[in-house]
Amino acid sequence: MLTYILRRLMLALPMILGSSLIVFCIFEFSRIDPVRRMLGERSNNPEVVANLRKDFGLDRPAPERYFKFITGIFQGDFGKSMATRQPVADELRERFPATAELALFALILSAGGGLICGIVAALRKNTVADYALMGVSLTAVSMPVFWLALMLSYFFSEKLGWFPLQQRYHLTFSGEVDGPTGLLLIDTALAGKWDMFKDVAMHLVLPAITLAAVTSALVARMTRSSVLEVLRQDFVRTAQAKGLRWLGVMKHILRNALIPIVTIIGLEIPALLGGAVITETIFAWPGMGKYLVESILGGDIFAVQGVVMFLTLIFIVVNIIVDVLYALIDPRLRTALTKA
Repeated sequence: MLTYILRRLMLALPMILGSSLIVFCIFEFSRIDPVRRMLGERSNNPEVVANLRKDFGLDRPAPERYFKFITGIFQGDFGKSMATRQPVADELRERFPATAELALFALILSAGGGLICGIVAALRKNTVADYALMGVSLTAVSMPVFWLALMLSYFFSEKLGWFPLQQRYHLTFSGEVDGPTGLLLIDTALAGKWDMFKDVAMHLVLPAITLAAVTSALVARMTRSSVLEVLRQDFVRTAQAKGLRWLGVMKHILRNALIPIVTIIGLEIPALLGGAVITETIFAWPGMGKYLVESILGGDIFAVQGVVMFLTLIFIVVNIIVDVLYALIDPRLRTALTKA
């Protein structure tokens, strides 16, 4: 297993190099001039433009700038924001907990809801429950995220007033935000601030549902097909013929059906972080997605490059974790890896 993990880590290196080169070249060969875009009306002053280019290192040759970019990534340095003049790593450190909390809550909703719906649909194949659940999942997959976010905001916030519309918490709690993890639900629970805990949870509901809708539908459909495939196998009929209890049979079914389910959930974790861009913008959620949109609109290429590479690193790490989980779930794969 250790050899397998080390091999996967070594394969991650060319992926990081390739991704960084693509990200760098996209901005290098684009016609966007970040300095002139940032200066706006003052961009007609050649001296000011030249000084800013020198300040941000844009006057250096492209290979030198790429080398600085990639070496900085391996050192945890994602560059300096052109807008705030602060390290992008510090900006990400400040905003990542908000995105992580939203993505984690959405993952719980999507994985839990998708698994339950998929299992029920598989066990009730070709019944009303199956058609209803798969119909809802198909609708969820087909809905644009921005439309769903706007509809949820309109009905449950504007019309019914059940949930607050924007931000992570009410402004009255602005002096009580500090916590060890940055995840407000955990920090407020640890501190016993139950009023703020309730407020944070209420702010989290609508954006989390928006973010989880598509993922839960994909998990449900994958779970249904995977469970149906396992149900047709001989060991299920053998277990039932021997009189094994239903829960025992389901344990074996789920164990064999988990590989594709884990795959889709693992792939959706980076998608949840990346998909938070639209959700965070609509709900004014102060996370990485909103920061990325603001950086794009402001022409802050260093911030955009930093966020994209940070998400790329998360995607690579999650894929390695999923590959290791395969071996933990499936003994056959673990044996094959041991022999290899």
